[in-house]
Amino acid sequence: MEKQKILIVDDESKMIQIFRRNLPPEDYILDGAVNGMDALDKLRSNQYQAVVTDWLMPDMNGVQLIKSIRSEFEKPPLIIMITVIDSLQAKENILDIGADYFLPKPVDFMELFNCLKNGLARIRQTPKKIKKINSLKKPAQLPPCVAVVLAASTAGCDALRKVFYRLPACNAAFFVVQHGPFWMHQELTKRIQSNTELNVCLAKNYEKIQPGNIYIAPGDLHLSIKPEFFCTELLNSPMENFVRPSADPLFRSAAEVFGRFVIGVILTGLGMDGTYGAAYVNAAEGIVLAHDPKTAHAPTMPKAIISSGLAHQVVSLEKMQATILQHVENLSRLLME
Repeated sequence: MEKQKILIVDDESKMIQIFRRNLPPEDYILDGAVNGMDALDKLRSNQYQAVVTDWLMPDMNGVQLIKSIRSEFEKPPLIIMITVIDSLQAKENILDIGADYFLPKPVDFMELFNCLKNGLARIRQTPKKIKKINSLKKPAQLPPCVAVVLAASTAGCDALRKVFYRLPACNAAFFVVQHGPFWMHQELTKRIQSNTELNVCLAKNYEKIQPGNIYIAPGDLHLSIKPEFFCTELLNSPMENFVRPSADPLFRSAAEVFGRFVIGVILTGLGMDGTYGAAYVNAAEGIVLAHDPKTAHAPTMPKAIISSGLAHQVVSLEKMQATILQHVENLSRLLME
């Protein structure tokens, strides 16, 4: 495979040398920038597959750099932020800015290597026609409520917050896969809970599903739904689409358990996680909603759904909550018949 060109952004000049000593030269070509302004200049004139940036830098810091990359470049590189900042405020800022990965300093280079390897593999995933699943076996019994399964990745925390903002009670249970470390899921749970009266929790093993609950997949475990008891199940099975948690196990299991009473929602994100799972939702005669790529920080996840012919509707983020609630109301009416 061709060497990948990586831009290291740090105002400490020794950092580029440290990276060169620790990342395999047969895989990567490293270049350096001393702050965000310098990095933008280099990004405008060179092709980089990834940017690894510090947060605290003069003239333009890492947060400002990431926002600029997301707004300026139609096909941005993989973005990894490294930082010594560990405050709650910092974490809340990190949730919103649009980095693909976050790593603490001092850098664990094995973890960084894995982020580069998996992140670049996600970028190389090609949206394509998914082999049609003709049908799924209908569930043996009607589910207790409608299931809404949501997948999000890069900049997904802010998108999810908007989807759930003041969400009214309805006859649905919500299940969320957001790519990221464990602390991100904890902060996301708190943030969503502060803006809704529904119960928001990190999913646990064998927790009975209740309407009005929002279950968030915890870090490094897949969230699935166990059919026999209508309960959640956490799986330590291999990564899918180079991530764990992955949306595909959740979407597959929800389609098998809830049948036509499942709504799959693909929000902003890198790669094509959720595409194969959405094919199962389609086969179960459920509904698939794709975040309009024009309003997504990272459009490749919803674009994969759309280009694969799986989206029933393409919806702007501002209208996503209302669209979900309308489908929940319609499906709930069918459940009552």
